[in-house]
Amino acid sequence: MKKIGSVVLMLTMIFALLAACSGNEGAEPSKASAPPKNTQAASEPQKDGPKVTLRFATNYVANQPMGPMQQQILDQFKKDFPNVTIAMEESAGNDLQTKIKMDAVSDRIPDVFNYWRMDPVFGLDGIAKAGQLADLSDWVKSDPAFKDLFDDDFWKTATLEGKTYGVPIVMYFMQMFVNKEILDKAGIAVPQTFEELLAATKALKAKGYVPWGINTQADSLANRLYNYVMNGMLTNERALKMHSGQESMNVPEVVKALTLLKELVVGNIPEDAVALNTDAVISKYINTEKSALFESGSFSTPLIKPEIQAKMVAIDFPLIPDGAQKTKTIEKDLTNLYYVSAKSWADTDKRPYIQELLRRLTSREAGKSYAEKAGQNIPMKGVEVDPVKIGRLAFDAQKLAAKLPANKWLNAVMKPDQRTKFESKMGAFYGGQITPEKLAEDLNAIFYSK
Repeated sequence: MKKIGSVVLMLTMIFALLAACSGNEGAEPSKASAPPKNTQAASEPQKDGPKVTLRFATNYVANQPMGPMQQQILDQFKKDFPNVTIAMEESAGNDLQTKIKMDAVSDRIPDVFNYWRMDPVFGLDGIAKAGQLADLSDWVKSDPAFKDLFDDDFWKTATLEGKTYGVPIVMYFMQMFVNKEILDKAGIAVPQTFEELLAATKALKAKGYVPWGINTQADSLANRLYNYVMNGMLTNERALKMHSGQESMNVPEVVKALTLLKELVVGNIPEDAVALNTDAVISKYINTEKSALFESGSFSTPLIKPEIQAKMVAIDFPLIPDGAQKTKTIEKDLTNLYYVSAKSWADTDKRPYIQELLRRLTSREAGKSYAEKAGQNIPMKGVEVDPVKIGRLAFDAQKLAAKLPANKWLNAVMKPDQRTKFESKMGAFYGGQITPEKLAEDLNAIFYSK
């Protein structure tokens, strides 16, 4: 217990220090974190150039699908530039978050590292505001390697307060799937409108199915449906304002959206939804065909049995009746990006090799291998992916996602303490314990401070 308490205390101190670094927007970074001024333009990388060591931090370890793909690129890079040593610093899964935060406190951010988006919940936003991440804005705008490589939506995700800090690697989207064979047997058409989706939900329940194979745990699949309904009713722009405290949520439009969400979800999900993670939902309800409706991240598709995938189709989430959003959209964002230490970027010996390494790691060629060999969804445009290698369902889903405008995840603008309170209230709502009217009041109290 003493060991656990020490770890908790250490992490608490880390988060407090990071918060102090980023608490005053516009404040100058501390002297310890301020990078030296770069007085020279970076040159091209040379095979016989100065000996350079790059610290490379990653959670793409060997047993993770991206691990071998990334390592192949690194190995080739070391062959091409024998003067460069890459010192690997590997952390499994979410342990990478703790490592980077600890490195930030000790002012030793790795030269290059992959990490999640700069959402407050992941903590990298504070590190960027403290001046410890390299501002890549001018480079990614001017380097031909990035011309027409990513949509503006993905560059926006990599940008904080007008500065681009990351280069995209892989992405996800929240896609809706239906088991068409179940619907056909039940005499239910694949829903195209929200009214049809509600009707299909009721018809499936009447025939003994658990209509929606989703969960209500923290960061739940049910909350992804919340995102779609709220965005559809309000528009993503207005919904983001509400969840970042700029506008009251206790308004009729929110109550109406929550009423539709209740009709869609409450009583139509597994009884044990609160105890299941996404993997368990798929195993217990989708792969056994107890549920016909499924909405999840694209990263979940490989977990669906091939014989079940063969029965499923990907569809767009329908427009909300009388909603402000008039065009179908999809929640898609970047899961991982590569970042660079500000100090390393200012080092004229290191920068040319960092630039070349990032070009290779985020190229179309790299993206093709990430998709076909690692089963990842990629943000790179202009990549011809073999549908046989990634599967028909995944291919169809990404094709649908690519054509739709992007919504930003509403949780991305929540502060960590707000997100905890939000998820608790939503869990009670899905359990039928809170009315739409009361939930609108409670959410307003969580997010709106004026």
